[in-house]
Parts: sequence; structure tokens; C-alpha cells
Amino acid sequence: MSPTATAPHANAYTTPSAEDLAAVHPVRRRWFWPLLLGGFGLVGLSALAGVAFFASTETELQTEAVVRDALTTHVTAVGQLEPEDAVEVGSDLTGRLAAVLVDENQSVKAGDILAQLDPAPFEHAVTQSRAQLASAKASLGKASVEYDNAVVERDRTKRLLDRGAASATELESAELQVKTAAAAVATARASLDQAVASLADAEADLADTTIRSPIDGVIIHRFVDPGQTVVSATSATALFEVASDLRSLEVEIGVDEADVSKVQAGQSATFTVSAWPQDTFEAKVVSVDLAPDPDASVVSYNTDLVVDNADGRLRPGMTATADVVVSRLEDVLQVPTLALRYSPGRGVKTTGDQVYVLRNGETLAIPVTILGSDGVRTAVSSTLLTENDLVVVGGAK
Repeated sequence: MSPTATAPHANAYTTPSAEDLAAVHPVRRRWFWPLLLGGFGLVGLSALAGVAFFASTETELQTEAVVRDALTTHVTAVGQLEPEDAVEVGSDLTGRLAAVLVDENQSVKAGDILAQLDPAPFEHAVTQSRAQLASAKASLGKASVEYDNAVVERDRTKRLLDRGAASATELESAELQVKTAAAAVATARASLDQAVASLADAEADLADTTIRSPIDGVIIHRFVDPGQTVVSATSATALFEVASDLRSLEVEIGVDEADVSKVQAGQSATFTVSAWPQDTFEAKVVSVDLAPDPDASVVSYNTDLVVDNADGRLRPGMTATADVVVSRLEDVLQVPTLALRYSPGRGVKTTGDQVYVLRNGETLAIPVTILGSDGVRTAVSSTLLTENDLVVVGGAK
């Protein structure tokens, strides 16, 4: 009897072939390798990012060389250019300007006529004063004659009294007449003096109708025009401003209270103006006010600098930024001011002023003594620091 084939048990395991796997799981096979490769890629990128991160935190130290040179320190302040002398020429008379003979920027000499007020009203005043003077002279003459007559009458009455031809009462009356006449003479003399003074005032006013320059200089302001009426009630009305020779000017700067102790007369200074930004002008301190400027918003002291303006490029009113030289150190070691602020990192304690010098790849703390600073560079003294040493000004910490 031939053997009979039997079907395999339902739970029996049979290894699937490649064809079976391809037929049953086609999608899973396609995504397996990309996912595997993608995983490796992410790990690699993370590692590279970590390396880049740690590398970026390690920056190199920034250094600058120590130099030996002169160091000048300044006090900086701002002010305006002004004439050394400026005079406002005015008039204390009230009247109409008949003529104005000068204009702004015109040079004048002391005594030159600048303007002319209408002289007619003042000529009338002079005529009237002369008439009053003549009347006062006549009144004095009349009073003098009456006094002489009173004296004569008194003397005659005395003689008559001695002869018994006049009474004592008549003599007393005659003496009273002499005193009255003397008082009249004194009054007439005072009126004469008053008339003389009035005439002098009238003549002075007439002379003042011609307005002249009091100094040699330049007309920098003209405030009036011909035909304008000048009214001077309680003070003189300014008509012109005359500046002294503009070949020499002043710069009035406001020095802060923190710096005023460093500034003294005789110190040299330099300044710049916007009109000539590429040029530096020389100046010298001539005075420092003892009292602060009452108009300043902060406490500052007006300081005057004198400036040579022979070429005429500078003009009154220009804003000047001035640097006053307050000290100069010759042949000193200098380090960048930033080097004194550098610290190698947290937790490092520093004592006193010091800089860090880069030597043989290491940073060494060098104590220094500060001699002065201009803000950018600082002069120092140290036996351990030499010219061309590299001091650290920044970098990794």
C-alpha cells in the first residue's frame, strides 16, 4: 500500500522565501534602508554641531603692544568765538534818524560819523537856552543895581540918624532893604548858573545828534535804518555794535566743575570749528571765572581763550570745540585704557591696577601705577612692563 501524503499542521512554522517576503511586505523593504541611513545622518550632524559650538566659544585673545611716547591730557569744552572788545553804540536822545552812514562789516575809526539825528529840535533847544541865559544875566544885573541902591540908602539913613534927622526905625527899614536886595542878587546868580548849565546840556544834545564810533573796529550789527525814530526813555537805545579789530578773537568756553581745578591762565589749547573741520586752531587760556555761569543748566565756569585770527577765517559767533592742555607726560609707557579693564574671567580677584601680558602663550598679571590718561591711552609705570609687551585688551574668558 503506498503511503498517503498528509497536509502540514496549521501551527507549524515554515521559513518564508525571498519571493514571499517581496510579495507580502513590499513597502517595508523600500523604507528600511533610508530610515537606517537617516538615523546615522542625524547622529553625524549632531556631532558636527557640537564641535562647531565648542569651537565658537574659544576665541583668541586680543592684544596691543605697549608703546613709549609723550602723553597729553586735555579738558574739552564748547563755546563761541567773540570779539575781544565789542561796544554797543547808542543814543540817549529821542529823535528821527536823518542819515545812517555805515553798514555792517564796514571798518571804522574812532570818531567816524555813524549816523545823524535830525538836529532841528535840538538847535531850537539851544536857541531857547541861550535866550534864558541872556534873561538870567539881565536879572542878575538888575538885582545888583537894586542891591547897590539899598546899600546907598542905608548909609544915608545912618548919617541922618547921627544928625537926628532920621529915626532908628527908618535905619532898620533901610538895613532890611539891603538884605532883601542881597537875596535877590543871590537868586539871580543861581538862575544865571542854571541857565548856563541848561545851555551846556542843550549844546551837548545837539552835538550828540552826530553819532560817532568810540573805537577803531568793524560794524558787526546795525539795528536802525534812515528815517526811523529813536525813542530813548530810561536808557540809551542801541543803534550799532562795533567790534574791535577781528584779527584777534576770544573763545568763551564753559568748563565743567569737575575739570575747572585743572584749567589755569597761560595754558595752551586747540579748537575746531564746523566751517573748517579739517583745521585745528591754536589758542591760549587768559582767564577763568571765579563764579559759575548763572545762565548755564549745569555748574560750569566761563573760561576765555585768546585766538590769533590774522587770516580772517574765524568769525564772531562760530561754535568752537576746544581742548585745553592740562598736562603733558614725556617719554612714558602707555597701554590702551581697555587693558586696565580686562579680567581673565569670573572668580579671578584683582588687587590694585594691573594689566595682563601675553608671554609664551600664557597671560601674566602685571601690577602698574597709573600716571595719567587721555581716555584712549593710559600712561603707567611698572618695573615688570617693557615697551612692545603685548597687553590683553579683550578676548576669551
